Amino acid sequence: LRITGENSTVVWSSPSLALANPVAQLLDDGNFVVRERDGNPTDPNSFAWQSFDYPTDTLLPGMKLGWNRTTGLNRTLTSWASAIDPAPGEYTFGIDLHEVPQAFEWSGTRAVWRGGPWNGLRFTGIPQMASNNLVSLQFFDDNTQVVYVSHAIKDSIVSRLVMNHSGKVERLVWVDDSNLWNPLWSHPDDQCDNVIPCGPNAVCYPSRSPQCGCPQGFQPKNPTNWELRDGSDGCVRKTEVDCRYGADGFALVSGVKLPDTSSSTVEWVGTTLDQCRAKCLKNCSCTAYAQANISESGSGCLLWSTNLTDLRVFGSGGQDLYVRAAAADLGMYSSVSVSLDRWLREARSRQQLGAEAC
Repeated sequence: LRITGENSTVVWSSPSLALANPVAQLLDDGNFVVRERDGNPTDPNSFAWQSFDYPTDTLLPGMKLGWNRTTGLNRTLTSWASAIDPAPGEYTFGIDLHEVPQAFEWSGTRAVWRGGPWNGLRFTGIPQMASNNLVSLQFFDDNTQVVYVSHAIKDSIVSRLVMNHSGKVERLVWVDDSNLWNPLWSHPDDQCDNVIPCGPNAVCYPSRSPQCGCPQGFQPKNPTNWELRDGSDGCVRKTEVDCRYGADGFALVSGVKLPDTSSSTVEWVGTTLDQCRAKCLKNCSCTAYAQANISESGSGCLLWSTNLTDLRVFGSGGQDLYVRAAAADLGMYSSVSVSLDRWLREARSRQQLGAEAC
């Protein structure tokens, strides 16, 4: 395939395609393909080349966003330079593969917004994704691919995902009556959507002032700057955890975008929330846990062993995160003391009985 300009100058061309009897075809879903003339026009495996593998600023239903692990092809959205200039612009949106895959937006090489990991229903940083019945969403993470794809529930629904020139990722739906694209959601949406708005181990609350807060068991690392509305230093523990005796506990932070998973791990064996808690308690370096997949009855454990970064609260639709904290900072100290006293009394009793037996 070639696009030529004046004097037959080649402006763009596809890779060389070794086909005996090639045909180029625009399919009903918008995919422009090259295949053998006698090939199956509905089977993607028969395409020698397809435009869906090379998105620009728009993801149509059926298009994949993300990685082909076999070929290394990475499909990303790239903004236009301006509203009227389709040259590649400043922003890209795609899937990052470090440890647990998650959605990111970049300005050049700098991350500007994190959509978070997939939780079985949506990216955790986009709770609105699962709040409509217009588009079905899928995410595949296996040996061959890591991709996000959407499909319209009805043929009459026309929807697209766009990385626009101003830096917003938008889900749009076409409204016939007004002849307009209506946004279902867009991100970044507020200051808490900025990457790491409040520093390590801090939580960003968009409806509060100041917006930065610390989970239970934590306090501002730099109280002076904190009072000046600068939370970039984040939060530190009030009391260091000590898991030798299994006395640590967990502070629940509800309705959040899960922290950055670039250095976290996921386990799929033994995966109820209670089992996730036990796994985290058993590992002295574990700092937090959450359910990896919240669909149906839930499954999988997401485990963090580093500082928690880029953590924010949503008004609704967020996820539960369990942050490790010292028992004394969770009001658990009295119960631990009672248990210890009971153990000492029982030990003394056993010791006395042993002496009498002798």
